[in-house]
Amino acid sequence: MIEEQDLRFTSNSGIVMRAVKATDPGVREAGQRLALVTKEAGDLFVRNDPGVDLGPTNARMADAQRGLLSACTDLFGARPWPFTEKPSTATSN
Repeated sequence: MIEEQDLRFTSNSGIVMRAVKATDPGVREAGQRLALVTKEAGDLFVRNDPGVDLGPTNARMADAQRGLLSACTDLFGARPWPFTEKPSTATSN
């Protein structure tokens, strides 16, 4: 399952750049794939063409994000990983 905060990558995000530079080939390949599709999505965003169907790009983005999460899971095991932020347990009233 991909959480909402996981869907906010950009082509220059630290997550993508670390993945692209990873020594693990699976993580590196998944990071490169995600970097390419986020660049494509960013280019579409900048063009701001109302006639462009973003659905296919969004689907490729989600697939690339799942690929990176899967590669990380293959490398580190099941989440939560000890080096990631813990979800907030605070509630607002």
